[in-house]
Amino acid sequence: MVKTILIVLYCKVILVQFQSGVEKNALSLNPEKTKVISLSRERDVFFYRYVLEGNVIYRVSLVRDLGVYNDSPLSFTVHVSKIVGSAIRKLGMIACLSGSFTSPLSVVRLFCSLVRSGLEFGSISWNSLSLTQVEIIERVQKKFMRIIYDRYIGRKLFFSYDLLLPLFNLERLSTRRAVRDIHFLHKVVHGTVNTENLLMNIDFHVPFRSSRHFLTFYPTKICESSP
Repeated sequence: MVKTILIVLYCKVILVQFQSGVEKNALSLNPEKTKVISLSRERDVFFYRYVLEGNVIYRVSLVRDLGVYNDSPLSFTVHVSKIVGSAIRKLGMIACLSGSFTSPLSVVRLFCSLVRSGLEFGSISWNSLSLTQVEIIERVQKKFMRIIYDRYIGRKLFFSYDLLLPLFNLERLSTRRAVRDIHFLHKVVHGTVNTENLLMNIDFHVPFRSSRHFLTFYPTKICESSP
């Protein structure tokens, strides 16, 4: 509770400083377009009424920021639903327009550029999904591979999703997201990107004495499910 109050006070100070900077630079704000959202996976969330220029800031439970739908419990259910729906529509368009293509590689390139790119956009910020959500996203690429199989392979090869992917230089979408997360973590640890706040939240494993335990980080159950 004390930590929550400190966060509220900190946000109030930031809001006052922001409003002061706006007035100093002779700019104007539109309070009606300003929203506040509390992001937490706790059941009991403390809500505070923030005020901007005498108007109470409207509180929402979902906000779209830089193409990513963030909900209050950080479940990203809406975001997954949006990107999967868009991907299915694009996949249907590709399936219709590529019916006369003789090379499957051309269809694969269309899928990667139009469909897969949308499913992976900003994944570093939302890749803390449940197994059900992971499977929902993966199902899009499975549908695509089924189209490729029926159209260009047929019964020449038994349909196996994991065996077909390497034939077209593809990987599971979950694997690609994990690799991107690891690359970003490497950049944070080595200072390639300036993210001091993220670096402060990484638990490094520093043993008291020499041992056979060579893990770089100290994993916890909370970290495994945190966004």
